[in-house]
Amino acid sequence: MRALATFAALSSCAALAFSAQPAPVRFENVTQEAGLAFTHIGGGTAEKRYIPEVMSGGVCADDLDGDGWTDLVLVTGGSFASAAGQATPPPHGIFRNTGKGRFENVTEKTRITNGGWGMGCAIADYDNDRDLDIVITNLLVPNQLWRNDGNWRFTDVTKEAGVGGGPGRWNTGATFGDFDHDGRLDLFVAGYVRMDPANLPEPEKTPECRHRGLVTNCGPRGLPGERDLLFRNAGNGRFEPVDGAIDPKSFYGLGAVFLPLGPDGRIELYVANDSTPNALYRFADGQPRDHAMESGVALSEEGHEQAGMGIGCGDYDRDGRLDLFVTNFVDDYNTLYRNLGDGLYEDVTRRLRLAQPAWNYMGWGTGFADFDHDGTDDLIVANGHVYPQVDSLELPSKWRMPLQAFMNRGARGFEEVPRDALPGVAVGRGLALGDFWNDGRLGFVVNNLDGPAAMYRPVATAGNFIELQLEGKTISDATGALVTIRMPDSQVMKYVASGGSYLSSHDRRVHAGVGSAATVQVEIRWPDWTVQDLGTLRTNRRYKVVQGGPAIALP
Repeated sequence: MRALATFAALSSCAALAFSAQPAPVRFENVTQEAGLAFTHIGGGTAEKRYIPEVMSGGVCADDLDGDGWTDLVLVTGGSFASAAGQATPPPHGIFRNTGKGRFENVTEKTRITNGGWGMGCAIADYDNDRDLDIVITNLLVPNQLWRNDGNWRFTDVTKEAGVGGGPGRWNTGATFGDFDHDGRLDLFVAGYVRMDPANLPEPEKTPECRHRGLVTNCGPRGLPGERDLLFRNAGNGRFEPVDGAIDPKSFYGLGAVFLPLGPDGRIELYVANDSTPNALYRFADGQPRDHAMESGVALSEEGHEQAGMGIGCGDYDRDGRLDLFVTNFVDDYNTLYRNLGDGLYEDVTRRLRLAQPAWNYMGWGTGFADFDHDGTDDLIVANGHVYPQVDSLELPSKWRMPLQAFMNRGARGFEEVPRDALPGVAVGRGLALGDFWNDGRLGFVVNNLDGPAAMYRPVATAGNFIELQLEGKTISDATGALVTIRMPDSQVMKYVASGGSYLSSHDRRVHAGVGSAATVQVEIRWPDWTVQDLGTLRTNRRYKVVQGGPAIALP
């Protein structure tokens, strides 16, 4: 039966012919005019002797003050000294969007501090008080949960919430989602490598720490893994650890996101694991069960483990099912898993022309986004190496790498945007998408290792768009909502998530390109599984929707 289903899906995929004519897409770097002055600190040694020095940091985009403009959280790293409390850690960057994509650094006002060595972030309203809170994951020091008290004031409530995870852990990707369907957002935090700062593997003395003959930092292979953490939201600001089948083999977890992938829109958890099989958890009776292997999203098409880092999710083929995209190591490809339905997926990377362009690059932050508004999801990938030593060799893979954008051309697969249309090179890590200008153009911010953050914006978009700002009843920030937008000849599916990409979170507002459609039909499946039909809405507009109420056009 599996073979028959796969054959049918291949035939369906090959028959797709929905893409509009290719339109030129160019991106401009608007970092300077945005006032986004932030430089990430990755670690203490320029040669990156130890693997923690190359793995930070995330970026989260969301409206933290409720003024209708998307703000930013940029997470920085640290050093073994700052993690041990022997040096002052570098500050994170919290930036308020003052309007039209111009930013003000409000880090000091927020009272948000670096616990020692930051990794990533996720944003959600975990306490349902209708403002957005922030979790920051850390290396060797407990994670931090920052409660939003309004007026750009945040309080560290980690201890009372019970989500720190304890000292000595290496925490990476975080994501909020209501996996037990009780109306409260739960929290997952991936664990990467178990590391003793007093007993670090020295590259020169460890023969396995080599890349193309070069002496490099060690890991993750050969090092013990750190087990993932799952917390159930018990209400009253407290979480309870969920014991059981989560990550029993302590795989090397990095990217993570709760998604409405299960039957009836039930929440499932996808985890990108480095050098070990990826995991996809389904929750029956509140307990996780990994079905990634049987579903086809654990390994590559050849059955190989890959270096899973970042996660993208979107309905690239517009069949009403969410597909998965995972970024991986150099000399490999980033993997696109097509959702076949009934809990089955297949690797369609090669036939959609995504394998070869990625081979010389190392992917991290990523996401699906319709940059040209033709009604199909494109892809964006932040790239950067983990070994600065590669610059000593005559190789196409360098320490600093360009970003890559891939335009969706329907049955012809994806087409990479020319290099001069997306300029610049960096050691890219976290990436977050958002309409930072409230003009319908979907841009992105990249947190670059040991370098300045960068913001990019499409120069022009040919098609129409629609944006939805959702407010739920049981879950106020609508995390877990699934939105279907129907045009005369097709449809677009979008979702609201907290987490994903690489240690990052995208703007939770629903943004969809709709081609030439002047009006669309919109249906929302809210996190409590109730379905709301908004009827016909005009495009090239932004709307606010409170669950059960009408769509109100925003100025």
